[in-house]
Amino acid sequence: MIATHAATADLKAMDLVRLEANRRLNPARKIELGQFMTPGGVARFMASLFCERNGPVRVLDAGAGVGSLTAAFINRWPNAAMTISAYELDPTLAVHLRETLARYGGEIDATIVERDFIQDAVYRLKLGQRAPGFTHAILNPPYKKINSGSAHRALLRAVGLETVNLYTAFTGLALELMADGGELVAIIPRSFCNGLYYKPFREWVLKKASIEHIHLFHSRTSAFNDDEVLQENVIIKIVRGKKQGKVTITTSSDSGFSDLRSH
Repeated sequence: MIATHAATADLKAMDLVRLEANRRLNPARKIELGQFMTPGGVARFMASLFCERNGPVRVLDAGAGVGSLTAAFINRWPNAAMTISAYELDPTLAVHLRETLARYGGEIDATIVERDFIQDAVYRLKLGQRAPGFTHAILNPPYKKINSGSAHRALLRAVGLETVNLYTAFTGLALELMADGGELVAIIPRSFCNGLYYKPFREWVLKKASIEHIHLFHSRTSAFNDDEVLQENVIIKIVRGKKQGKVTITTSSDSGFSDLRSH
């Protein structure tokens, strides 16, 4: 069933939920899973990068956390018909994710998947269950190195994706699960932009999609200042199956985007 909805969630209230969830997370578990949750301002900006689309909307949020990105996407089109697949492995965050989706009063068709996204995605691809493909993906994937002998590395190799970090694994698999013309917006470290370690991932993306938009923050602490993340992050928009053209580059000083500039 595909449902339409008119309710919206208050992203300021979502930020309070995010901060409370952050305080409740086990610090060791947070490091283990590479969890950094998305502030409301960043979530709104990411949702704004998607184009208008006719027809059914199938949304993927892999590593959904408390649901800030999902909520921002729904709020962007409060009357659209959509189905949502929100992956969240952490039980504490999954509770908050359910509460976020409950704010819409049962007016959306959303599934919370409490399974390992990498494992689930690889199984779907190997079993030929990619179709019909997601029309949209909005991601703040975990940031953590993948050991060369790990189960995740073996799963990724099984579908031809060689990569060394969870964030590129999530992004690469999400792209593979997209329908042609599907749009993916993600906030990720910019370490994938150069170096031999990430070359296979870059080739994977450029073979399957076009890069349409990259947003740069002037400060490496701007995107996740609540978590004191000293990481240079970018927001990137990728379109599956589209020929590469010009890329829009935007910049801002912080996650408020008050001094947004476009090139």
